Amino acid sequence: MRAERSLLNRVLRNSAALTVGRVLVGVARLAIAALIVRMAGATTFAEYALLLGVLAVAEWLNDFGTTEIAVREACKPGADMGHWLRLVAIGKLLQAPLAIAVLMLLLWLLQYPPHLLQAGAVAAGSLLFMAGVSVYRVVFKATLTMEQEMLAEVVSVALLVPLTAWVLHQGGGLTALMACHLASRALFLLLCHALARERCRFVWRGPWRQPLRELFRSAAPIGLIGLLVALYEAVDLLFLSKLGQPLDLAWYSAAQRFVWPLLLLLAAIGSTLYPVLARSWPAEPQRFARLCQVALEAVMFIAGGATVVAFAGAGFWMGLLGAELQGGADVMRVLALLVFVKAVAATLGPALYIIDAQRQVLGFITRALLVKAAAVGLLAGPYGCLGVAAAAVVVELLFAAVPTVRLLRKKSPWRGEWGMPLRIAGVVLVSAGAAHGLGDGGGAVSALLAAVIYLPLSFAAGVISRPRIAAVLAARQP
Repeated sequence: MRAERSLLNRVLRNSAALTVGRVLVGVARLAIAALIVRMAGATTFAEYALLLGVLAVAEWLNDFGTTEIAVREACKPGADMGHWLRLVAIGKLLQAPLAIAVLMLLLWLLQYPPHLLQAGAVAAGSLLFMAGVSVYRVVFKATLTMEQEMLAEVVSVALLVPLTAWVLHQGGGLTALMACHLASRALFLLLCHALARERCRFVWRGPWRQPLRELFRSAAPIGLIGLLVALYEAVDLLFLSKLGQPLDLAWYSAAQRFVWPLLLLLAAIGSTLYPVLARSWPAEPQRFARLCQVALEAVMFIAGGATVVAFAGAGFWMGLLGAELQGGADVMRVLALLVFVKAVAATLGPALYIIDAQRQVLGFITRALLVKAAAVGLLAGPYGCLGVAAAAVVVELLFAAVPTVRLLRKKSPWRGEWGMPLRIAGVVLVSAGAAHGLGDGGGAVSALLAAVIYLPLSFAAGVISRPRIAAVLAARQP
């Protein structure tokens, strides 16, 4: 019981730290976006967001699922942490140069102008630092000390705000902004080293070719899935940059700046759940199922609150970044719905890796990417960013959330109880609609009213209650 309580405390500490950290990182990145829009214009901001979107694809090549496999194996009783750290470190020496080459090749194939290629070359250097962070990430995840990695990221992003302001004040352009991003990633690695160097000990010597091949073979399905997911997230900006108007790309990127912190928060909760589920499967299948259900309901409630506030106050939030972007309020409303829809896959998706369903996940993610690319390609030209946002929500629901649920039901004892999730969805719809209608039509009053309505309505509908809280706490029992 004492060990179980200690595990619960660590999970709660990680969840709280990641929640607060993601909020702080999101606020800092919003501040950076506002600085760029106000001091350099919406076009520069759109190009900056586009490069970061493409960079996210390359960053996944830097990882390619090796972190998740190493964490899974290191969490097993009697596992040699040093062995897995060494393999991950050697792997990064091979993956980082490949990721840089792919990034530059992608920018060249898309025929972006020279100043974008130059800025992309500077941004590519950050992949070297993120390769180092990946090694320490294994330590943070396996030892459930992810709050330390979060601290390092928060500090590195927080210092990026004044650095960006100074560069813009000096008249720096897109390349200088990417240099700021590079410096932030370097600091991120330095802080991770300072926090985890005592636990990140391994020797470079020893056989590595065959074990590394086995690691990549095990990680390949997750790596391909992650790469497809990265492309899935980037395809919106890529198509808008080629088929839409410059302001469409700026509006969509600005709305994403508000939505992304919320999506990262959902992913952070799923990441915290991963090592706990790994300890429950396959020895305790019923506990595994109980944890999945409790996590799904808790995350949907959190996502619901974020959705109603973002939807009701869309005009106010977009206006914070600059007057040029306030016209994209409708895009913000549509993408706010995406937060709620993504809660399902963000919570249950990591569980599919635990039960070795990677190959099936690869199949439905491939279909989702192809369908989304087709839908976005058709809608980006005639309907601009609003059509792209609508396509993103529909595809996420039908080709990501639904297949995730069906696959987990098929491969695990979790069957899914949908009474409470549907009740949460009803509360979200009523709260968002009422706040938008009764408030100031998308301003700060509507956003505040959404929060004021959502919580009492959740209590009234039984979404929050003492028995529900007790059920969350009881999930720690074996």
